[in-house]
Amino acid sequence: MNMPARTPVMPLAQTREEINATAASLRHLAAIWGECFSTFQLDKRAVERVCIVGSGDSWTVALCAAAWLGKYTHLFCYALQTWDFLQTDLTRYQKETLIIILSASGRPSMTVDALCHAVCSNAQVLGVTNCPGTPFCAITENMLYTWANKQGIPTQSSSVTLYALLRLAQKLCPGLTPLQIEDDLEGKFSQINQHWQQKKRHFYQQKEITFLGSGLSWGLAISGSNLLSCGPQIRATALPLEEFYHSLRLHQAGVGQHYILLPATSCESPFYLATQKAIVEQGATAELISFIPDASESNNLFLVMQWLYEMCWHLSCDYVDAGGQRVSHREK
Repeated sequence: MNMPARTPVMPLAQTREEINATAASLRHLAAIWGECFSTFQLDKRAVERVCIVGSGDSWTVALCAAAWLGKYTHLFCYALQTWDFLQTDLTRYQKETLIIILSASGRPSMTVDALCHAVCSNAQVLGVTNCPGTPFCAITENMLYTWANKQGIPTQSSSVTLYALLRLAQKLCPGLTPLQIEDDLEGKFSQINQHWQQKKRHFYQQKEITFLGSGLSWGLAISGSNLLSCGPQIRATALPLEEFYHSLRLHQAGVGQHYILLPATSCESPFYLATQKAIVEQGATAELISFIPDASESNNLFLVMQWLYEMCWHLSCDYVDAGGQRVSHREK
């Protein structure tokens, strides 16, 4: 009797292709940005509050974007997970609120329910997704397409969705400094790949991993934790830097633990460096990942995201090469 073939969920081959094409996908969206708002109207002058809703990888992007808008614009912005948004009272939302629902894949999920929930309010509503033709897209014409791919582990689509949200911030607040994609972004992404090719990666399989972030990087910290679970099956944790720093007084770090610190601005670096020093003094190991000051704060976000993607992919390959089995589903 022939058994149905089993296909890995989020295949590594597609993941590699999508990571490699991330810079090109960012440039593609930048090139067509002026056409992205041709199908709907946004009363940007009325917007005072922005609510960004997502689950999983979209939730981490929502956190980054909400922190960005909160830091650089006059808008009151917050991120909600899909389940939390579904519990909210729609009467609080009027025209001055812009609700953005994120669903990279657009497949049936609670995010579809969230978009249905949102369009019943008096708020302005925008869906953000990769491509047309999904159940998510059928709910409203107010849809922003990123044209990213997401067949493998969530990588490319996260970066392109974040870029779309940061560009949307410029549309809402024209006084913002224009968001520029670095001329040599492909070269920098290639250097990050080479870094992970040469890195002694077995180290990460032997440690308890914790990501530390704050503000702009809090979403990245959660993303790093999620990516290690998706690919190499490494259980990792994300913690807010400030709260973790307080816990160091109780000697919470020790041998067998490794911390990845993600400062997102130059002014944060002293606090992160002090935390890294305290971690090492307690016997744990730590590395600080930042491309500032060589990169702007916006480009640093995309470079750190790429670093996390390469980490996930290389450690996933190591896991499979060592005999590990990734989650799969049966083909019908």
